[in-house]
Amino acid sequence: MGGCGMIEDAKHLFLSCDFFGKLWYDISYWLGYQLVFPENVLDHLYQFATFSGFSNSKRSSLNLIWLSCVWVIWLERNARIFHQKEASFNQLLDKVKLQSYWWLKVNRPSFVFSYHSWWLNHLPCLGIFM
Repeated sequence: MGGCGMIEDAKHLFLSCDFFGKLWYDISYWLGYQLVFPENVLDHLYQFATFSGFSNSKRSSLNLIWLSCVWVIWLERNARIFHQKEASFNQLLDKVKLQSYWWLKVNRPSFVFSYHSWWLNHLPCLGIFM
């Protein structure tokens, strides 16, 4: 259990948990989209990465953000279970932003943006202009 009292499975932990599930909506809001997410993890990933018809490189960046969110949820779940430590919702959102920034910096030599730029104006950093 991730601390909410419900039986834990991938669907619950990553998508439908009242606490962790809300993170996806704030991430999509941060990206500038409002989505209704599927309740299946693979469908969720597919929709998240393809909802806007971007090129493969831009979809790859969205996949990275999705994976960052999953990673932050997993680490928070473990912190709650094994160390009785809980981050706030805003701290988790900040962790996703920071984690995705560092993964982009490490995996893309052409990603030369500052964290400040990423935090405030992330879509142009990904080459996405609305």
